[in-house]
Amino acid sequence: MAKGLNLPKNVTFKGPAVLWKRMAAFVIDLIILDFVIGTPFRAIINRIIPSNDFQSSYAFFAANPNLTALLSIVVAFFGLLASLYFVILEFSLGQTVGKMLFNIKVESKEKELSFLSCMVRNMLFLFIFPFTLLWILDPLFVIFTKDSRRLSEILSRTRTVEDYHY
Repeated sequence: MAKGLNLPKNVTFKGPAVLWKRMAAFVIDLIILDFVIGTPFRAIINRIIPSNDFQSSYAFFAANPNLTALLSIVVAFFGLLASLYFVILEFSLGQTVGKMLFNIKVESKEKELSFLSCMVRNMLFLFIFPFTLLWILDPLFVIFTKDSRRLSEILSRTRTVEDYHY
């Protein structure tokens, strides 16, 4: 009887996810959010805001401060739902739908991924002042850190990884 070949096994290791995969996964997640959450909210907002030019919209909001407050609540609620999409999927599955399509996932640099670390990681979706700074800081950290980590990933002690095979 002939024995099989003794070939080396495939070696797999986890490393930082490629930037283009992270960006593409994020765009897919935003498209899903826009379809599921954005479309109903857009219908509500279109009923509230006149669809004229900027000056007439500004005059409308200046004349209706109660509607401005209502719109702020609607936008904050949209941000909360968007944040929950990322937090719940990353906590329960380790990845969002977009990340699943590109075979990348979130993992903790400590023991296990916690709900709190997922919340810290996704603070940028909360449309409240200190968190909106992450819209600028997160991309800058991706560009200037060695392993392309966002500031919110550093704060949450998480990273976005993919499996490499050779």
